[in-house]
Amino acid sequence: MSKPYQVYLADMSYFSGKLHAYLRYKQLPCDFHDLTMKSGNLIARKTGVKQVPAIELSNGQWLRDTTPTIEWLDRQHDGASVYPQSASQRFLALLIEDYADEWLWRPAMWWRWIPKRSALQVGDQIGSLMSKSFARPLGKLFAWRQRKEWLFDDGMTEDNSNTIKQMYLVELDFLESVFAKQPFLLGDRPSIADYGYFGSMFRHFGCDPDPKEIMQQRAPYTYQWLERMWATTQSDNDSMLSVGDSPQWQLLFDRIKSDYVPYLQANASAYLTKQPRFDFDGKTISLSRLKTFNYRASCYRVLSERYQALNDVEKQQVNDIVEVDSLLNWPTEKLAHLPGEVPLPIDPLSHGKISLSQLLKGEPRN
Repeated sequence: MSKPYQVYLADMSYFSGKLHAYLRYKQLPCDFHDLTMKSGNLIARKTGVKQVPAIELSNGQWLRDTTPTIEWLDRQHDGASVYPQSASQRFLALLIEDYADEWLWRPAMWWRWIPKRSALQVGDQIGSLMSKSFARPLGKLFAWRQRKEWLFDDGMTEDNSNTIKQMYLVELDFLESVFAKQPFLLGDRPSIADYGYFGSMFRHFGCDPDPKEIMQQRAPYTYQWLERMWATTQSDNDSMLSVGDSPQWQLLFDRIKSDYVPYLQANASAYLTKQPRFDFDGKTISLSRLKTFNYRASCYRVLSERYQALNDVEKQQVNDIVEVDSLLNWPTEKLAHLPGEVPLPIDPLSHGKISLSQLLKGEPRN
């Protein structure tokens, strides 16, 4: 590295917290920049999306999207990898990361924007980024927008609101059962599965006042894990990283195979047939008039391709833990039309023109 990474973050951002913790763990030289209107427009022009976190490299290229960014950084730098060496265990760890990234987004939105105390506090923080003089009204406007876009206009109803709320408590119980016995999800050092969970558990559930209070009282070992993730730096520790086999782990994998992956598959099907919305009935939750997301179609494609790249023995090892063969073994011709991950690093001249709407609105998902 000829210069430090130029890292653009927002303190309250779900995925900024995830990437920031990884950069601290790897002890990489970085200059950190807060998200502002000016830096947000710069990111949009350079990467094609007004979205944080984003990293500018010393050669002018860029990284975005935390999953491929962490993979790229892990290949570039020496030290203990956050990925298991076994192909089947690596797949399972990435499956957990994807689930934690995307499936916990909805309850993270619920706990941030439905309780009045949390909505007011975070709204003021975001409003102050846009204008010190009008922080409160801008914060209230942003909170209204988030509730509309990511809850009421994306599957939440009076009938399932409490189920979405309870999703947080279910995950707390799982994490607490693990961290009562070991420091990190897959063993003695952080893994990509930890970073997947860290996004929502840190910036949303662990910092916003209402869910933070619940975590401290209900899941103290999980609250300690947040501090451990933030403070731990890499060493030459070669301890094994592997998925556990306790009953709580099986409950997690049941949620993944019965709710999350079927949801991804339904979203991908809607994307292929150009349906802007679709209904979904999972094992534990039903969601109506869900938005069809290109990004989550990409998540499904990447997971499917990762699974299909395993050999027969590795696939059996995966299915002995979580049966996903019928869910991820889609014919290649179906997957070919789905979007894939953006190859990293990004050439800032390759993204095309940015619309005025993108510059003004940005990407609410992050």
